[in-house]
Amino acid sequence: MSCWIPLPGSCALMAANYLTDVRTAATSAVATRHMARRDAKVLGIFGTGRQARSHIEVMTAVRQFERVLVCGSGAKRSQAFATAMAKELGLKIEPADPCTCASQAEVICTCTNSPTPILEGKWLRPGTHLNLVGSFHPTRHEVDGETLRRARVAVDTYEGAFAEAGDLMIPIHEGVISREHVIADLHELARGKKPGRKSVDEITLFKSVGCGLEDLVTATLAFGKAEQRASA
Repeated sequence: MSCWIPLPGSCALMAANYLTDVRTAATSAVATRHMARRDAKVLGIFGTGRQARSHIEVMTAVRQFERVLVCGSGAKRSQAFATAMAKELGLKIEPADPCTCASQAEVICTCTNSPTPILEGKWLRPGTHLNLVGSFHPTRHEVDGETLRRARVAVDTYEGAFAEAGDLMIPIHEGVISREHVIADLHELARGKKPGRKSVDEITLFKSVGCGLEDLVTATLAFGKAEQRASA
């Protein structure tokens, strides 16, 4: 699938799936910069699809992780994906079960289409940061209410999160958290208006459902790089 992206003075035809993968992972990376501990060394990835791949590629490009743990829908799939990615990227990538991935990773990215939680809040160690990107439907959630209750929560946009994010809407409906539990959006974090993390032991969580601005920024940067190469 491709899409037309209008840019100043030009038009570009870009692969929509690739654009979505890159901008989602890049958004997670920005949130991680502002919310995760700087000494985090273990990355955990839930999922074995396109978003899982892009998150490993982007997150390991911007931070120095010593290990990457991968948890897919089954042991064989996790092993095959970990082996392929380790060979492709030259990194130490290992398969893991859900509890091990959640309890040993210091930065976690959930990149699944699971309609029910794949991660339990009781597994999380103090100081963990989570990026939740897989679910964007109000009746689906990748993590349980305990995860949200324990975490300091930020979103990409308030409007999108409260309309589409089941990871937030379900625990709010169940009375586990309130809307006020969401302390910031990505703009407020990036501009320094609100802190993403207040202590080393705090669990932080970023929920992303995507927005058009992320597509435009990513496309503009990609188009600029392409023009530079073409003129070199």
